[in-house]
Parts: sequence; C-alpha cells; structure tokens
Amino acid sequence: FVIFTLTPLRNALTLASQDAESTAWELYASTFHGGFANGWTGGFAPVLPSCPQFCVMGPLFHFLNEALGNVALAVFLSAFSETFIS
Repeated sequence: FVIFTLTPLRNALTLASQDAESTAWELYASTFHGGFANGWTGGFAPVLPSCPQFCVMGPLFHFLNEALGNVALAVFLSAFSETFIS
C-alpha cells in the first residue's frame, strides 16, 4: 500500500532526473498532468512483488536464522529470496 501511495513522488523523482529547471512542486504537479489517476502511472507493477516481500521476508529471515544458526547466511538467503520474488 505504501509503495503504491508514493508512486506520484517516485514519478516526480524520475522527471527530476531529466529536468533541472523545474521546482519540486512543478515536477510533482506534472505527474498529474493528464488527470488525477495519471499520478499513479506505473504504480501497480511494484505492488505485486511488494506484498509478499512485506509479509514474508521478516518471518523468512527469522526462520532461516533459527534453522541455520548463522545471521550472515540468513541475511544472504533472505536477500536472495527477495530478489527472486521481484
């Protein structure tokens, strides 16, 4: 939910990388140029992998840490799993 909510800001940051002249407010407003819904263009793509990442990665890390008894290995495998999901 948070990732989708921040989509207009992410879009404004993308525009800012190409436009050094406009103010922050102008860039943010330009994400809604075609209408209110246009501010969320591209917002659904990261929502699908973010849900399992948000709900599963913490418990997966704790499970791996307890099962393997090695924090570094649990972090590595959790990170690999997160990359695989997205």
